[in-house]
Amino acid sequence: MSLDPTERTSRGLADDCIAEGPSEDGGGLDAADLDASRRSEERHRALLAAIPDFVARIARNGTCIDYCGPPEPDLYAPPAVFVGRKLSEVLPVDVASLFLCAIDRALATEGGVQSFEYQLPVGGRPRDREARIVRSGDDEVLCLIRDISDRKRAEIDFRLAQLHIEQTPDGALWMEPDGRIVYVNAAACRSLGYEREELLAMSIFDIAPELSRDKWPEQREECYARASAGSHEAQHRAKDGRVFPVELTVSHLELGGRELYCASVRDISERKSMQTKLLVADRMASVGALAAGVAHEINNPLAYVLANLHFVRDALATLRAAVPPGTVDMRELEEALDEAMHGADRVRTIVRELKTFSRTDEERRQPLDLHRVLEVSIRMVHNEVRHRANLARDFGAVPPVLGDESRLGQVFLNLLVNAAQAIREGEPERNEIRIVTKTGPGGEAVVEIRDTGCGIPAAVLGRIFEPFFTTKPVGEGTGLGLSVCHGIIRRMGGQIGVESQPGSGTVFRVILPAAERAPIEDAVQAAPRAAARRGSVLVVDDEPMIGRSVQRILGGAHEVTMLTSATEALELILAGKHFDVVLSDVSMPGMSGIELHAELCGRAPDVVRRLIFLTGGAFTPQTREFLDREDVIRLPKPFDAQALRALVASLVE
Repeated sequence: MSLDPTERTSRGLADDCIAEGPSEDGGGLDAADLDASRRSEERHRALLAAIPDFVARIARNGTCIDYCGPPEPDLYAPPAVFVGRKLSEVLPVDVASLFLCAIDRALATEGGVQSFEYQLPVGGRPRDREARIVRSGDDEVLCLIRDISDRKRAEIDFRLAQLHIEQTPDGALWMEPDGRIVYVNAAACRSLGYEREELLAMSIFDIAPELSRDKWPEQREECYARASAGSHEAQHRAKDGRVFPVELTVSHLELGGRELYCASVRDISERKSMQTKLLVADRMASVGALAAGVAHEINNPLAYVLANLHFVRDALATLRAAVPPGTVDMRELEEALDEAMHGADRVRTIVRELKTFSRTDEERRQPLDLHRVLEVSIRMVHNEVRHRANLARDFGAVPPVLGDESRLGQVFLNLLVNAAQAIREGEPERNEIRIVTKTGPGGEAVVEIRDTGCGIPAAVLGRIFEPFFTTKPVGEGTGLGLSVCHGIIRRMGGQIGVESQPGSGTVFRVILPAAERAPIEDAVQAAPRAAARRGSVLVVDDEPMIGRSVQRILGGAHEVTMLTSATEALELILAGKHFDVVLSDVSMPGMSGIELHAELCGRAPDVVRRLIFLTGGAFTPQTREFLDREDVIRLPKPFDAQALRALVASLVE
């Protein structure tokens, strides 16, 4: 029942496959055999019709005998073109050669299947094919051709996706519903510190301390519910025991009847560190602003309290000779005044140190006296230390260093607090915190803070300068103190190191390069100088009692005029009133002291050279920058009476 090739349909090959069966009249077969033969024929037809592949019978020499396939197969050429022609006449030479070689191998192998893949352009774009060839007779084969373009494209997409997952900086972790890990990428291995094979033998409970195998069904649903709303934060535990924060994005996937939970894991330790540092910086900025305001409010009344105490003390010395013996105990009065002045001086010191440690503006690097910075830190930590250890000073000669006083003080304060907290309370006579200063072999300044505390285990000694690492119990430390100290010292061009033995104490060593010039002293430390004559002094301060206290201190040697407005002072000076010295506050309502200075620079420059600023504190960077100028004379409030007299005398000609 052979058909002309040009008239064949997709049923042709099926017809030929059953052509050798019984004839229609039965060929001598009984009815049962005939019925079975027809059923077999129908099955063959149905089987071939159901195959989605293009099937062809091909002779040994490569001639296409017949075909069967989809109604409109997507082939290199129409199917009818192949029938009766050799493959080499229709297909490109390289592809035809593949078919001929495979046909030879199939005919030489009983029951063997030869398969290969090839590519041909169809409709202007390449299409991938798979050919499977099996022997069907002595000199012919059956060739099944399948379009695998979609599969190839899917494989490429899969490989690209796999490459992307492997190379992404975020960790990828897939697990089954029971928590067993079935896939991890390289980033997940790096962040957790495990080899891939180790993680694939583990479960989610081994790396997520918040999860429990007993409560996993409920926790899994909770995790998936949170993941459905977006990413959420969790914690992972690395191989070395380190617990770090992560951000998870979890998706639920069903693949080939297999249920998977796919998590994208991002290590957010650095983000958390920055958030905490910003929070601390914001909090310290608020404290700094509050401290500056408090200091200013305290310094103004403290200035006239101290000034008046000095005035009374000097007056008592004058009255001592005029008071009849036995009428008034002058010694008792003088002692009472000395005690009051000592208390006021202590308040002044506390306020100055509070300003130093609360300042969070940009670093102001200047030559510093290390011993002075250390003494401030020692006073600040006094109450923390005194119930735990004796504090000993072993100060040697050290050069000045270049840095910011508040930042360096913060370092020493932190190291002293850590030293104190390493010692149990209750036995101060048996413990010691010793501060040693010396000059290093290269001329650098060296500060050592030694304690007899519990020491630091060797296993964690190398990590104590890492952000968030702390050996203190939860709630007692952020793990940022030593990290911040390390950063401050590094920015100053120095080094900070530690030596420790458990049970034998710890030594923190700070090494700083020497400054090229000596520290700048305040005007308050200038040498006294007697006035050559009685001068005229103008005091400008919005606090009237400041003016009156200055008048009491200077009134015996100079004529003192008091004003509470910088605008009035400017008008008086521009009107021609001469003053040998002008004492002005910096922060005042209306015209400020800085604005007064600017006006005088342009309109009365000779007065600017005799202008002294009395300042209770600088609130803004602009104010600090102004007061740091070399041509600006300043006297911090509260001021010493003797220093004020000496400074005024030096300007009176």
